[in-house]
Parts: sequence; C-alpha cells; structure tokens
Amino acid sequence: MLLLSFEGIAPGDAIQMRLLCTLLGSALALTAYLAWPTWEGRRINLALAKLVESYRAHIRAVLDEDIAALHETRSSARAARTGVLASLERLQAEPKRAQAREELALAESFLANAHRLIRTTLSLEAVLRDEGSLPQLPELTGFSTRVDRALAAIAAALRDDAPLQLHSPRPAERRLAEALEKDPALTNSPTGL
Repeated sequence: MLLLSFEGIAPGDAIQMRLLCTLLGSALALTAYLAWPTWEGRRINLALAKLVESYRAHIRAVLDEDIAALHETRSSARAARTGVLASLERLQAEPKRAQAREELALAESFLANAHRLIRTTLSLEAVLRDEGSLPQLPELTGFSTRVDRALAAIAAALRDDAPLQLHSPRPAERRLAEALEKDPALTNSPTGL
C-alpha cells in the first residue's frame, strides 16, 4: 500500500480493491473446488502402482544379479515410497467421509505389506553382494517368475482400478526358504540366510 501511495493512488482505494479481489479470488477457488473436488483417494492407487513397479524393478535386479542396477532401482523405490507417504498424508487430511477412511486403511495396509516384501529381498541382496552371485536353485527361478508376475498383476490392477486376480507367490516363497536353509554354501556363508 505504501508503494501505491508513492504512485499517487490513495491507500484507502488500494485496500478496498485488494480486499475485493481477495474475496472474489477465494470465492472462485472454493466454487471450483466444490464443483470439481480432487479427492486424494482417486490418486493413491496410481502412487501405489508406481511403488509396486519400482519394487518389482528392484527385486528383478536382485534376482537377475544385476548389481550395477541396484543403486538406481533402490533410489527409484525410495522416491516412490516417499510419494505414497505424501499421498497418505493428503488422504488423512481430507474431510472425514466413510470412503476416505476405507481408502486410507487399505492404502496403509498395502504399504505395510509392500514394505515387508522389499525388506525380505535384503537378505538375497546381501548374499549377492557378499558371494557375487545367488545360489543356483530351481526354487529361486520359480520364485522369481511368480513374484514378477504377481507384482505386474498388482500394479496393473491398481492402475486400472480393476479387481485383482492373483495366484499367491507364497508357496514358491516357502519352497525357496526351505531350499535356502538346506543349501550348504549358505550355511557356511557369513551372510547366513
């Protein structure tokens, strides 16, 4: 207002115009929001799909023994996880409606399970870094294939907002765990799965 008074405009007039423009702009913004609300619940599935895709790329890099790609895929996974956490915060801030609470509970549960999945690959990554390669087990190949298909199906279902039809990779995971426990090379390894 002080600068406008130097130009010869009366401060009272400038204050009135500023107040009027602020009120009109606020009313316009609220009207637009009421007419076209942007609920975070509609966008969280895309963020989760991106997270699953980045976890899939990291797991694939570990299982394909691509040590050079691990830093890149890990960084991408961290960035995607940060995006999901930000989306969850926005979802928590939305007005309390039943659908938002359900979306929040599902997203938090999904994130916890996705985090558990990526943490399980850390032991395989440690073996890869320490030994230079993963054990050559047929169970590892079967597990790799099943996990890759499952994560691709999950990401597609999240992106398309479609029902998920999935054959659980859990049996392949159990067979792999049993085979790893019996592998004599790993029982003597400092990593010790």
